[in-house]
Amino acid sequence: MQLSERTRLAGAPVNYGIYHAADPFVGPDDLLASLAADGYTGVDSGPIGYLGTGETLARRLTATGIRLAGGWVDLRFADPDGFAEDLAQLDAALDVFAAAPVDDPRFTPRPTLACPGNPARLAHPGRRG
Repeated sequence: MQLSERTRLAGAPVNYGIYHAADPFVGPDDLLASLAADGYTGVDSGPIGYLGTGETLARRLTATGIRLAGGWVDLRFADPDGFAEDLAQLDAALDVFAAAPVDDPRFTPRPTLACPGNPARLAHPGRRG
């Protein structure tokens, strides 16, 4: 497959930093170095803060040549109170994305907005309600 200069691929960090956020199995510096060594040029943020924020994130990305593609943000669309709470997470993610170095404005980091697991929806995929 021939990719154009308008196409870039990124890998998600395979949930590093989610299940053991205080003591991840693979630290962010090691993960980014490994991705760079394997030829990746982009990565998903994983949980906001796992790769760092602000100057720490910028330093890590610049040192490895990896660019931040974006990241996942849960929004509880069907729960008005939960949705309002989740907007703070979206704001935090957008702040992190805005601080990441960008070599081409067409590829600024963007959020993937998703509704977290909902047992009723999972039991009836593709149906309303």
